Amino acid sequence: AHDFGRLRADTLSLQMKMLLGDWQQHIADGMWYHDQRQDEVLLDPLFAAELLPLLVRHDRCAPRLALRPLPRIKQRAPEAVAALVADYEARAAEPGFRPVFGAPDFDAAVHAVADRLAADPAFRASAEPRHPDGPLVAVISRGAGPQDPSGPVDPSDPAGTSRGRSSRSLPERALVRQPSAADREALCARAWTELKAALRLWRPVSEDHIAPVSLLADPVLAELITPERGREILAMPRGAAAAGA
Repeated sequence: AHDFGRLRADTLSLQMKMLLGDWQQHIADGMWYHDQRQDEVLLDPLFAAELLPLLVRHDRCAPRLALRPLPRIKQRAPEAVAALVADYEARAAEPGFRPVFGAPDFDAAVHAVADRLAADPAFRASAEPRHPDGPLVAVISRGAGPQDPSGPVDPSDPAGTSRGRSSRSLPERALVRQPSAADREALCARAWTELKAALRLWRPVSEDHIAPVSLLADPVLAELITPERGREILAMPRGAAAAGA
């Protein structure tokens, strides 16, 4: 179908390719504006809901010499599309901006998963192999403050240890286990189960919308959705089929 210039085939293929890995390269190649035949895609609800968030994120993250389709779209696409892009970029630049992934129930469920994942120290831990139980790190904390003046001061005990731990001014040490790669893997597995449950709430915005690819615009979710998990998303029922599942 692609060889015959079927735009619908290109749109479907782009969504599948992005979920199977290297979404930034695929969005750059697939959304490069060639001519007015692509206006049909840009004016479809799928563009505003799913592709535009990815284009904006790609434009911000891509290397300086990388293929960047967003400026070309703003220059050559219909005025309505350029206005849509400008509005989204303005909102995305505001403090506290959060992308919208779909209907309110789906959007809230997805953000809850991403927020919990991003807040967990295990997610920020390196994925490189470590000690199986995680390294032990010494954490130093200060004492409780000045010595208790209620008792006599023993010249042989200037630190005040004879009057209890509360009057110690020397540092105390504690061993805290840092998150390991195994902790991170287990955390992501739990988050993936939660995200799959949330995906039951997703609904397409058009007949060409086969998956919520805008999830990849969130850096936390983009890391969570591996190519294998992307295949799972593509295999899930959608629309009315999902509602009856």
